[in-house]
Amino acid sequence: MKARRLLVAAAGSGGHIYPGLAVAEAFRARGGAAVRFVGTPAGLERQIVPRSGFEVSLAPPAALRGRPLTAMPRIAGNVVRSVFVMRRVLRAFRADVVFGTGGSVSGIAALAARSMGIPTVLLEPNASPGLANRWSAPLATRVAVGFAATRSHFKGRAVVTGIPVRKAFFRAPAAGAPKRRLSVLVTGGSQGASPLNGLVTGALPVLRKRAGRIRFTHQTGPADEQAVLAAYRAARIRARVIPYLDDMPSAFAGADLVVSRAGAITCAELAAAARPAMVVPAAVAGAHQRDNAAALAAAGAAEFVEETISSPAFGGRLAAILDDRPRREAMARAAAGLARPAAAEDLAKLLERPSVTGKAAA
Repeated sequence: MKARRLLVAAAGSGGHIYPGLAVAEAFRARGGAAVRFVGTPAGLERQIVPRSGFEVSLAPPAALRGRPLTAMPRIAGNVVRSVFVMRRVLRAFRADVVFGTGGSVSGIAALAARSMGIPTVLLEPNASPGLANRWSAPLATRVAVGFAATRSHFKGRAVVTGIPVRKAFFRAPAAGAPKRRLSVLVTGGSQGASPLNGLVTGALPVLRKRAGRIRFTHQTGPADEQAVLAAYRAARIRARVIPYLDDMPSAFAGADLVVSRAGAITCAELAAAARPAMVVPAAVAGAHQRDNAAALAAAGAAEFVEETISSPAFGGRLAAILDDRPRREAMARAAAGLARPAAAEDLAKLLERPSVTGKAAA
């Protein structure tokens, strides 16, 4: 039977929420009767999801990462309570299928759905699976993966769909005629990234002589907004400094170069928008961001920069890309070649019939 009521478990950061939105929109466009999100009271989903036209229910979190063994009994109790709340959400919504985008809420949803006989599809966009997907994958009906190599982690449950990206990213215009002033977008993700902010602001003295030819849009996160703004003012470089960008597709569309982390969703958005990039993987994110950055660099789509680089050296590499229009154009073409425009649609099809064996485009 074709599933028509979809519950999306997506909480915390934009890296979990935005793939859920891309798939929810595709599911609805294919005639899905109803879509609802479930998240936590503290996550960005409370603001982002309703603005996109979907309802969101809230469940208590049950985080496991970084907890001491002495906390395990309390955590076990929280997991049990979270599962009961999730079961109530699933029952009230009458969900036919669950889509989890990673994180503890996704894992709790998979556990609750399994206990109720509701099929679940998990998304693993990274080459190396995250903790929540590793422990919840045995509960899932299928696991949608962004890379063919990731299938080996999931013992026959995996299907390669690519990484779902909102359609707005694919509408970014190609670079036109040479501009008098180049636009640089700096983003550390929906929460911001202090190490990346420090690298960029420390590099501004190197870029000062180009102040009349560059302008920045810098998403800082809430903690660093004032310090970053002061650094641009001291360097006399034009910048729009903002803690959070509501419309990231438009920000990508206006950028001649993107400086960002290397999360799987960000890398997929760079490909969809065909934007050249400098990617700086987060040291605290384990190996998967380094793997993502290396893949973009190997394809010629991005400059891979380690977080440990000095700010002057970072500024020199940034300046070299800004001064080299043919290279930026080549990087944009390479990025476009990595895009998977049908990923959200393929996932929507999989969610309609998750128990049916099928192949997504590899």
